[in-house]
Amino acid sequence: MLFQEEARHERIRISRALFQCKLAEGNPVGPHVLQMIGYIENLERLGYPLGLALATNLILQSLPDSYSQFVMNYILNKMDKSLPVLASMLRTAEQILEKGKGKTILMVQNGKEQKDKGKKKFKPSTSSLKRTSGNLSLQSILEKDKLSIQNFPEWYSYLRIVLKHEKKLYVLEHRLPEAPAAAAPKADKDAYKKHNDDALEIGCFMLATMNSELQKQHENMEAYDMIVNLKMLFQEETRHERFWISRALFQCKLAEGNPVGPHVLQMIGYIENLERLGYPLGLALATNLILQSLPDSYSQFVMNYIMNNMDKSLLVLASMLRTAEQILEKGKGKTILMAQNGKEKKDKGKKKFKPSTSSLKPVGGVRKKGACFCCGQTGHWKRNYERYLELEECKKRKVSDASIKVYLFQKQIYLLLRFEY
Repeated sequence: MLFQEEARHERIRISRALFQCKLAEGNPVGPHVLQMIGYIENLERLGYPLGLALATNLILQSLPDSYSQFVMNYILNKMDKSLPVLASMLRTAEQILEKGKGKTILMVQNGKEQKDKGKKKFKPSTSSLKRTSGNLSLQSILEKDKLSIQNFPEWYSYLRIVLKHEKKLYVLEHRLPEAPAAAAPKADKDAYKKHNDDALEIGCFMLATMNSELQKQHENMEAYDMIVNLKMLFQEETRHERFWISRALFQCKLAEGNPVGPHVLQMIGYIENLERLGYPLGLALATNLILQSLPDSYSQFVMNYIMNNMDKSLLVLASMLRTAEQILEKGKGKTILMAQNGKEKKDKGKKKFKPSTSSLKPVGGVRKKGACFCCGQTGHWKRNYERYLELEECKKRKVSDASIKVYLFQKQIYLLLRFEY
């Protein structure tokens, strides 16, 4: 338990530092990339691997605009290099950029940088993927949009459902075998004929549901070969889509004062799209990514969320953040939020003690002076009584009691005579 708690805090610290890594224009790229590789390896050590694809995209999107041509060429040329090799290529690109003062356009081919000869930049389509629905029949698919690379996952998923229902899914999973010999058993000939007929039927159906461009590419292929080729095309498109989605996700930052709801839902959409493409982030890293994208006004919420071990789903986290936003707006940013059991609570705090002025006043008014403990009369205290002070003075001088009495008697006579005159 102690190790898990320590690993949790370390994971949050490392992922926060990793997602905030940005290379400033003019700074050396080597130490920057090596630092990010260290963070990625530490996350993998803690049991939260990013994978080569997402780790590469994270490094590429942290680069400044001067490396934009390098990034584009790296993606278009399918450079699935290891992270140390990518770091080496970036250092070489940095040297070339410094020599050309940022004007050299780099082409990445076979691990070497070359000058570009003027190819246009590629930007994948941002059209949304449409999910088909309807009855399990071939006619229902024909009524939908034509197959394109953008909607291939949904089209392929529905196609498998239909063929499985009609018991023809084997056509997509097994290549058509060679024709049996003339002396082959009748069962083998019948099996081949059925496979051939089903493959022809499904192949024609697949061509009928494709757009014109894909029809030209696959018109001479069998159903099995069509699916293999479509998967290769889709993987290429997926590569570009994955880069653009991960780039947008890692750059998400909520500006102070903007609504938190649309921001979090947008990030959840990016995370779900990456998972659909086969690159899941996982709940822990996705949560850390959302929390670190929030402004400073949510710092107390983030701290309490982490300290209270709130492992909620992303949608629940979005709901909690909307509630926190409302509380912050009411308190104008002064309210401290407590995240407990999935709810935000105001920190009521302890009231400061302020003593009442009435408690400082004496009961019954100011007490008057009482009787003297030496002579028993009122009007003075013992400590101020002249005779008492004289007695104390004599005691200090070690005068005998008889002498004291004589001295006091003489002084009393002197005072009486003085009063008479």
